[in-house]
Amino acid sequence: VFFIREFLQLSAYPRIDKTGWLMVGIFAVTLIASYQFGFALYFKACALCALIVAIYFGWLAPAYGYFFRGSRQSKYLLIAQLPFLLSVTDRCLFAIGITHDYFIPYSPKFGLVFAMIFLAYYIGLTVYEEKNRAQNIALEQELKAQGLIEIDETKSKFFANISHEFRTPLTLIQGPLKQLASQLNPAQKKVVSGVLEQSKGLQALVDQVLTLSEFDAKSLSIKARKVNIVDTTRLMVSQFDSLASSKNLKLNFEASVKELDVYLDLDKFHTVLSNLLSNAFKFTPENGSVTVQINDTSSQAVDTEQLTTDNHIEVRVSDTGHGIPSHELSHVFDRYFQSSTSASTNSGQGNGIGLSLVKELVELHGGTITVQSTHLSQANDLGMSGTVFSAYFPLGKAHLNPNEITDHSVNEFHDDEWAHLDDDLEEPVRTISDQKIKLLIVDDNVDMRHYLNSLLENDYQIAQASDGIEGEKVAKEFKPDLIITDLMMPGRDGIEFAKALKTDSVLKSIPVIMLSARTSINDRLAGLLAPVDDYMAKPFDARELKVRILNLLRKHKQFSAFYQQEFDTEEQNDKSVKIGSADKNEDEFITKARKVAEQNLADPLFGVNELAEELHISRATLGRRLVQMSEFTPSEFLRHCRLEMARQLVAQGQVSSVKELSSAVGFSQSSYFSRLYQKTFNSPPFPADNS
Repeated sequence: VFFIREFLQLSAYPRIDKTGWLMVGIFAVTLIASYQFGFALYFKACALCALIVAIYFGWLAPAYGYFFRGSRQSKYLLIAQLPFLLSVTDRCLFAIGITHDYFIPYSPKFGLVFAMIFLAYYIGLTVYEEKNRAQNIALEQELKAQGLIEIDETKSKFFANISHEFRTPLTLIQGPLKQLASQLNPAQKKVVSGVLEQSKGLQALVDQVLTLSEFDAKSLSIKARKVNIVDTTRLMVSQFDSLASSKNLKLNFEASVKELDVYLDLDKFHTVLSNLLSNAFKFTPENGSVTVQINDTSSQAVDTEQLTTDNHIEVRVSDTGHGIPSHELSHVFDRYFQSSTSASTNSGQGNGIGLSLVKELVELHGGTITVQSTHLSQANDLGMSGTVFSAYFPLGKAHLNPNEITDHSVNEFHDDEWAHLDDDLEEPVRTISDQKIKLLIVDDNVDMRHYLNSLLENDYQIAQASDGIEGEKVAKEFKPDLIITDLMMPGRDGIEFAKALKTDSVLKSIPVIMLSARTSINDRLAGLLAPVDDYMAKPFDARELKVRILNLLRKHKQFSAFYQQEFDTEEQNDKSVKIGSADKNEDEFITKARKVAEQNLADPLFGVNELAEELHISRATLGRRLVQMSEFTPSEFLRHCRLEMARQLVAQGQVSSVKELSSAVGFSQSSYFSRLYQKTFNSPPFPADNS
């Protein structure tokens, strides 16, 4: 009875279940009473009760489940019990005296064996089918999840693409506004400055969306370097002093240690701290306070399961604001989540991106971030309201991959290379030319071309093209001194355009500046490897663009003066070739200076002072004469002598590694030399070298 009840799940059929239990109870009482009148009556009562129970639970209950409920279990139980029930019924009828012989030739034990075998088969079949059903459900869920992932990826791509499109209008908004602000009175300038600040806020939001899209695409990485986190954080916090004053808030900075070196990607750490401080300012009312603390918790226990080591530093940002409701705390780092506190405190509706980005960037460093908060509604019972964000960054660099670490720390401004490469900043930069220099602007956006044209037309002669194909045609006819090109263009994009220029014998020496809304490291590397000479992200500062143009033009003129002729292939095999043959008309002073430099370039300590002593003139005179004759400062002159010597050594096959080459021309650190060589000649010292 118990087996059948559980197998058929009769509890789902209350009437049948209760009737069965009532029947069993009545039979129990009947059997107890019949026992008092002798064993013969008791034996017949047992047989009768067994017969009725077998019919009810063995035949009627399964039949009801199968015919009226469509139960599959009932069907298999009827089939399995059939031999057993026939034999039991036959024995019960004989025991009661209705029949005088057994009509079923086999024992009920045989029926039980058959029932067990058949039910075992059914259970095995059911398990197999359930397994397949579970696999199908899992597959459906996986497909559904993939669909959701694809939808999420599509959404992220959409946000990324639309964010790229925002950059060009932002450039066209910010550029003219900056020009306009310089021409207005203080009151008008204040209004324009407010618009500029809002556009910068929009730009920051665009940058955050792009960073998240990089993270989703798994292309976001860090370049951590060793920094003093105390001084770094103090400097970053000080940048918010004016904002705190304008909101009448008290901004505090505290540190439990004077200095502590931590490996951080400074740009991403600045994003983390800026978002946390911006949130704190947003939700803290006037006369409140915001505190940034640096705590060395390496000897303390931290309540977080994500840290695998107790050697870490805590960056804590706390405020005395309205707090976050307890039921929302688990969602504050979810993307696009917006707290109800924003609406209730009139602090401005957030976008749900900042804290999500903060969490991703902290975890990218191998750290973790937690939040604790007391909402304003709980302040009466628990004290002052407010929120505390604690970001934990591991100490050391064992948690980072080698490609996530840069070579030098931020504070290493005294590297050996700079001993002889310091620019003479006091020396004036000469004008490029008295004639108007030609600039070619290549961009598919008409408004951007017009803006750049209006920005540069007073100083340069301008030509325009709408894509790379037209740009190459115009470049061959116009023969520009410098080209400004966009990255994303129809027909032929900026990278293909730059490659086409570098393969043309006439156009390959023209400097190229690439402007683009794409700012990820992969996009910048793709642009610089195109190759182009400089890469600027939109929106850009007009003054910075002008300075970069001047620097590239000056560099181009310097190279033209220094490398008077192409390096002769036959001379490359002649090991007696000296640094860049002087032109017949080259000034005798330059010839002598180059000869002296050639004899001493292997010495890393040979610098500007040593060159001046060898030429028997003062450092100031050396600088003045070199600038007049070659457009080079003394340090630039020595640098190019070393690089040209390196290029010749590579061509002659005298060296086989970057380390050997850098040492041969007076560079103490091969990594710095390799970067400088790549930047100067648009290719690494050795084609297979990836350094």
